[in-house]
Amino acid sequence: MARVQFSLEKDPAALVGLLREIQYLADSEKVALGFWPEEALREAITRRRLFAMLAQVGSKREVAGYLHYSGVFPHAKIQQVAVLSRYRKSGVASGLLNSLVSELERAGFLTIKAEVASDLTTAMSFYQKNDFEVVRTRPGGQVRNRTITVCERQLETDSLFTAMSSDEGHDIDLGIRRRSAGESPFFAFDLNIFFDLVRDRSNSANARRLFGAALAHEIRLAVAAEFVSELQRTTVDPTVDPILQMAMRLPRLPNQDQTELNSLADRIHELVFVKPRSRGAGSTQALSDAHHLAHAALARASAFVTRDGAILFARSNLLSMIGIDVATLDELVALLPGDISEGQEATIQGHGFECRRLSGADLAHYLKSTNAAEAVIREFDGDSEIDSESRRDAIFENEKIVAVGAIRIPKGMEPVARLLVHVRPENVDRDMFADYLLDRLTRFACRDLAATVELVHLPGQSTVDSLAKSRGFLRGASHRDLVKIALGRPLTASNWTSAIREIRRRTGLILPNEALVANAERDELAVTTRSGKTFSIVPGRLEDILSPAIIIWRGRSGVIVPIKRPYADDLLGTSEQSTFSFIMNRDAAFLSRRAYVSSPRTANLMRPESPIVFYESSGRNGRGAAVAAARIVDAVIVGKKEVPSDGLRRLVVDDVDEFSGSDDVLLTTFDNLLVLPKPVPWKSLKELNAVGKANLVTAVSLSSEQITQIFDYGWSCDRTT
Repeated sequence: MARVQFSLEKDPAALVGLLREIQYLADSEKVALGFWPEEALREAITRRRLFAMLAQVGSKREVAGYLHYSGVFPHAKIQQVAVLSRYRKSGVASGLLNSLVSELERAGFLTIKAEVASDLTTAMSFYQKNDFEVVRTRPGGQVRNRTITVCERQLETDSLFTAMSSDEGHDIDLGIRRRSAGESPFFAFDLNIFFDLVRDRSNSANARRLFGAALAHEIRLAVAAEFVSELQRTTVDPTVDPILQMAMRLPRLPNQDQTELNSLADRIHELVFVKPRSRGAGSTQALSDAHHLAHAALARASAFVTRDGAILFARSNLLSMIGIDVATLDELVALLPGDISEGQEATIQGHGFECRRLSGADLAHYLKSTNAAEAVIREFDGDSEIDSESRRDAIFENEKIVAVGAIRIPKGMEPVARLLVHVRPENVDRDMFADYLLDRLTRFACRDLAATVELVHLPGQSTVDSLAKSRGFLRGASHRDLVKIALGRPLTASNWTSAIREIRRRTGLILPNEALVANAERDELAVTTRSGKTFSIVPGRLEDILSPAIIIWRGRSGVIVPIKRPYADDLLGTSEQSTFSFIMNRDAAFLSRRAYVSSPRTANLMRPESPIVFYESSGRNGRGAAVAAARIVDAVIVGKKEVPSDGLRRLVVDDVDEFSGSDDVLLTTFDNLLVLPKPVPWKSLKELNAVGKANLVTAVSLSSEQITQIFDYGWSCDRTT
């Protein structure tokens, strides 16, 4: 069956040509909407207060619905929303309304109102679903003796009022630090790191990578005055020592007050060498190391790079008591952005639409058609520059762009990725397209390392903003853009220390050093932002902010479930081969929240907020391995013939009969999907006692320790763990 293609028509000349169809639809809804003569509709078209949604199936094109509104700035009122009966429940009415909302928000309107008769329950449900709230009731006309309910929706408009009002997320300000190219994070390093560069050592490759990043302006490197002094003390002839001559030309840390420097060096020496009773305490080398660290701390270096055992052993105390981070060369190099190697990426297709890469010129043309600000267009339409990497995607319907997404990621150790997503507000699939682009590009930002992602606010894109908030984006207190931190992998007791160091060094968000403990879902964590503000947050909410991510605290049990290879490929995206361009993906492949269908007998294991691990069965060329994990949102038992349309959309099956021997099935909705880089084979799962008595023919409960071990295996090839 051909897919209906919908398009919005706002041109008055075209609408006048369709007036007969519009009038017919208006007359068919007299009971609900009242009588509207042709001249009234014509005047509304002329004043640009009426627009229509057109439906096209093959060569046939007709008016599927229209919306008529009025009002005086800054308050609008809906007069009519009418849809032909055969196109109801197709998203036409919501598309018309969302298009109006987008237009009004861009124009600065504050509210939109609708009046609904008490007996029109379907209409009332429609407005409530679209965020209208009842503000009052009034008597209707004497002829019908109906009560009229007045509903109102507050618009997401850039105005003095919204700037002054409190907003969800204002209590958590991630405190983005904005730097110019000359303000890249800088790191101090000791002589051992320098010798790794100038001599042939086991760490020389990483040293060259570090200094190469400095030459590429991704980071800055500097040395303390003590660095050169130490070399001068050991050289035989300063005039002919090439290593000393090279060291003297290295960038220096800013000069500090000598009294303050000596005082801090004494404290560091006591903390690092004296208290632990180090054999080197009091030696010239120990005192020199203390001066290195003191100078770096006073100069507010991002970290001090060393492989000295005593200093590394004391780094937790140095960070908490002195405020200086200490890192190894390997740790620092692991935080540098890698080269992009995406290979040949197939065009991803759905039914009636496809997603493919977009050129900068085409993106600029699209954004100009939406009246986007010139500054936004300039930011995202250029090709990837030396100091940044970029990606642009678009959703096409009949070769017409209906949604775009673009991201620009500055190269460096503390990048703030700038993200843009825009969808045609009238499109019936706008939620799915916005969800897909937000997910796709956020995952691109954190494909190797944690990253801060900032979503650019575009007027009239409340659909995008709303979906972003549900994905863990937060509103900053000082601007309209939304911000989140994307981790892109699990966070467990095993990798907690390395992961929180990466998060702190890459994004500035400071998590507590202690690994998660039992009952953490009820305990709050103290988290400090880059700007120095500390707030308390439950791990589940932190999981949203770090998404895509799954946090496994001790005591957080979950479940492992079987899934057949064909379903896994589409539902989880775990296929080992790129999807062929002629294969149509189901809608579930474009949604961040998807559904798994199984027998109701497993309902007690599918607990909301619990982790779920997917085991790809070995039958029909399956791999016989755990391939992905996610977080359960909810699990409901429904009759096989009563599966809601939204539930079916999130599945990748046409018929749910085979999944249960009874008349019911269990629909488990999940989000935060993570594909394991290294599938965990059945043999390893059996060694973990994770296969159950039936060898994973059905769902099996997992402890937090078992899930942690599965993740440890599945991410063992990840360079950051």
